[in-house]
This record gives sequence, C-alpha cells and structure tokens, in this order.
Amino acid sequence: MLNYMKSEGYRILHSRGMYLFTGITAAAVFFLNWLLSCQGQIPYATAHFSLGMLVGSPMLYCYMALLAAGIMFGEDRKNGMMKNAVVYGITGPVIFMGKCMVGIFAAACSLIVIMTAYVGSARLFLPMEEMELRAVLLEIPAMSLIAGAAMMLGILVLDAVEKTAAGIVVWFFLVIGIPRGLLYLSHVLQSELLKEAALLFPENFLAEEVRVTLGGYAILWDTPQGMMKCLVSGAAGILVFTAAGILAFRKKEL
Repeated sequence: MLNYMKSEGYRILHSRGMYLFTGITAAAVFFLNWLLSCQGQIPYATAHFSLGMLVGSPMLYCYMALLAAGIMFGEDRKNGMMKNAVVYGITGPVIFMGKCMVGIFAAACSLIVIMTAYVGSARLFLPMEEMELRAVLLEIPAMSLIAGAAMMLGILVLDAVEKTAAGIVVWFFLVIGIPRGLLYLSHVLQSELLKEAALLFPENFLAEEVRVTLGGYAILWDTPQGMMKCLVSGAAGILVFTAAGILAFRKKEL
C-alpha cells in the first residue's frame, strides 16, 4: 500500500488541480474579508458575519471534500488507473484505501492554507471577538471526520459512476437527499422513531443544532457532548464507507 500511496501522492503533488483549488479559494476568502472591511460601519463588516457564513454552514466542509475528491480522482476511471494498478499486482481494496488516505491528507493540507487565509484575513481586516475565533477553530475538528467520510464516499461514487457529473448527483442524493427525505417523511407520518433515525445524519442534526444570527452563535460543537456527537457521526461514516469501498473495489478487481 505504501508504494501505491507514494505514487498517488507524487501524481497529486505534480498536478495543478489542488494548487489551483487551494489558491483560488484562499484568495477568494481573503478578498471577501478585505471587501467587507471597505464597507464602513455596516453591520456585516465584521468577523462575526464573515466567519459566521462558515460556522452556520458546516456542510460546506463536505462539499469542499467532494470537490477535492473530484479534482484529485475524478479522471481516474477515464484514464484506466484502476486497471493499470491491478496489472501491477495492487489489489482493489489497497487502491481504495490508498486513495482515501492520500486524498484526505492532501485535503487537510489544503484546508490549513485556506483557513489560515480566511481566519487570518478576518483578524487583520475586521473587528473580531474571542467567540468568533473559538467557534470556527472548534468547527474544524468537529467536522474533520464527517468531511473525511464525505471524501471517502466521493471517491467511491466517482469511481463507480461513469460520468463525474452523475457521480456528484449520486453523492448529493446520498448525503443530502436521503436524510432530508427521511426527515420530511417523519413529519408527514408523525413518527418519532423515524425522526430520531433521520437526525443521525449530519445534514439533519447540523441544520437542527447550529444557529448563526447577528446576535450570536448557537453551535453544537461548543459543548463536549456536541463535539462527541460530530466525531462519532464522522467515525461511523468512515467505517461504513470503508467497508463499502473495500467490497466495491474488490468486485471491480475481479
């Protein structure tokens, strides 16, 4: 596995995709904070508003993880990467796990650069209180495993579906469509059991338990119980998608 991970890491390191993704995103958030600082005394020219856009939309981490997975591995099916690797004796499960580990590491490095630009420029250009900084810094570990699971699912569906656009649609259906559908059905049927099941999905419990207004933040991960809920949800997703990916790639190998 180590040799395969080295080859994938080398390929990503010498490709422009992740550099462009990281650079454009970092430049965009830097420019956004600078632009807000030029707006004078309006209520939105604050770090509370700027950082609140991310704090109030934690699923953005998952969307960015999917985008990163598409940049790094979206063309593998067309390029016959799986077949080439199998020819050299690398098993399907090793390929999947290697992609996941390298992809998550590369995405984490990208996140460090982007968040440094985001938080750093907010602190440089905008009035900031400890509350805003604490909220966004705690959000990163809270969403880390959930975003990791989202990337693993992205790698799995992008390989399973012939077209990248179709893979993205499948991913959104699994991550957003099914949880929202279950929650809606629980309201229609007035079923508490179904509602509890629906609230196990990050899409639903994050929407229910994260609130950002001009007056303040009400965030799930600000308590030990809430942080643990996020971490357990992400870990469960990683276990499920690891098992699904190993089975799917083993079948492809055969």
